[in-house]
Amino acid sequence: MNSGTRTIPDTPAVVVSQSVQVPPRRRKSRVLSVTASGNLAKRVLLSYERLLMSPYTAEEIFTHTPGYEWPGDYEGRALLAASRLSATSGMAHPLVETLDKGWERHVNRQGYFGAIVSSGLADEQQLSSHGWVLRGLGAAYDVTGDPRWLVRGRRVVDGLTQGLKGLIASYPLTPPSSGDRSGLHAGHLSQAIDGWRISTDVGCAFIFLDGLTSFYRHYASEELRDLISAMAERFLLIDVVQAQAQTHATLTACRALLRAARILNRPDLIDSVESRFDLYLQYGSTALYQNQNWFGRPSWTEPCAIVDAMMVAEHLWQAKGQFRHLKALHGIWYSGLGHAQRCNGGYGCDSCVGVRGHHVGISTPEAPWCCTMRGADGLAYAAASALRVVDKQISLGLLESVQAELSLGGERLQLKIDSGYPREGRLVVEVLSSSISESICWRLPVLDDEDPIIRIDGIAHPVERVGQWSVFEFMPKAGSRIECTWRMAWTLDAWSHDSDRVRIQWGPLVLGSYSMPWLIGDQLHPERLEVSEPATLIDRVSGAVLRPLDDMVHRSMPDSTYQRQVLFRRG
Repeated sequence: MNSGTRTIPDTPAVVVSQSVQVPPRRRKSRVLSVTASGNLAKRVLLSYERLLMSPYTAEEIFTHTPGYEWPGDYEGRALLAASRLSATSGMAHPLVETLDKGWERHVNRQGYFGAIVSSGLADEQQLSSHGWVLRGLGAAYDVTGDPRWLVRGRRVVDGLTQGLKGLIASYPLTPPSSGDRSGLHAGHLSQAIDGWRISTDVGCAFIFLDGLTSFYRHYASEELRDLISAMAERFLLIDVVQAQAQTHATLTACRALLRAARILNRPDLIDSVESRFDLYLQYGSTALYQNQNWFGRPSWTEPCAIVDAMMVAEHLWQAKGQFRHLKALHGIWYSGLGHAQRCNGGYGCDSCVGVRGHHVGISTPEAPWCCTMRGADGLAYAAASALRVVDKQISLGLLESVQAELSLGGERLQLKIDSGYPREGRLVVEVLSSSISESICWRLPVLDDEDPIIRIDGIAHPVERVGQWSVFEFMPKAGSRIECTWRMAWTLDAWSHDSDRVRIQWGPLVLGSYSMPWLIGDQLHPERLEVSEPATLIDRVSGAVLRPLDDMVHRSMPDSTYQRQVLFRRG
């Protein structure tokens, strides 16, 4: 562990940002630090090491190809990724220092990347890029405590928001019927309309709203609050399905709305996010819990959006306690992002299985210009999502292996969580140290019809069902051990886009087959399936094997020949 980093994890969007009118509560309960362990730590380390290599070196990080149209996007995502990995790994990532040293030489005289904004004009991609710049600057401050990062962020806000509020009302609600809408893996500017240079990544201007709401906690003002309100209202007018909006931009804007709900004191925005997330699940996702890059245009998946979807699902689960959000959260994290991370630690784009075909294939082995960096952000968020605290209540979420330090009303608690999930229904919480003087409430999500079995120091402990939570009380003492076990089994899940097709899951893990067509083919015979080991099924007649699709990180780099069957016709 490196004592030179302040390990302050990202917390749910609504909790992080506070309106200036609401003073912080005294002796607030919060997560002080979370570091990954177990299998999650292995993925984090791979991501950490990937960001030490090309194209993230000191010689390359500020260098772009001629005609590059995303000023600040690369730098912002890189800073966010390296800062978040520093917190989650406990090791300061050198890329943060590299970006610090070169920052001032590469921004313009107003402190942001790209050309100085002309009066009465807005570049959608420049704004979008600086959403990541602002998130990165805030994350760098969180992990280093260096106020220069905040000074830089304030200059970005001042430079890019001047006159922007007057343009928000003219942002196109639907893209023009003519012009280039083809899009590439990295979008590009299409045409100018009503004072906006718009992008093929439809709706990406609202990624800037994500940056503004994230940085608001460091630079609150009535002017910025009004701009956030105006941007939120304009986004809500967009029919994202009809406009074929980019799912990444849509989900990032949804994360911004979750923060805006707190900033603007508008809890109705959470309901608005929920309705758009439902649209995403219905019209913008795949059978592997990944995204389609645009609504209605299933060209490829994009881990950037899959990370956003995980974050939105996690917040909705915490806010509303509905099982469907928990199911989406676990599926997105364990299957969608599990398949997207490659053996080099980077993240790549896949085919849209279930919308185009029944097999998952590879669109891009790795997308280092965006997805590899956002994947790092997702890994850090997964670690932070392992547990949340409110008052003297601890809620377990993604059930990952982590070590955490908490403050509960001013009293300290250090925990080590060892998880066998999602392959096994097992989770062990060890109390490393505790100054807690009374019983506290522990909540474990209900993943099955049956409540888990809880044993504390080897003795069975009573559990109460409260909604979708299994709840128990216990005063943690140093050396105490909480063991949670529950049943795991495989299930058949009908695919919503094709009633004749099913996917097979082990908990949140989608199972797939490398087997040749004459072994399984298009038919799945449930009565012939047997569990050969946790999360692995074998057809006892053909010998075909179904395994989780989260194993790409353990396999060689995929190419265009890679295919695994995900959807089957029930035999």
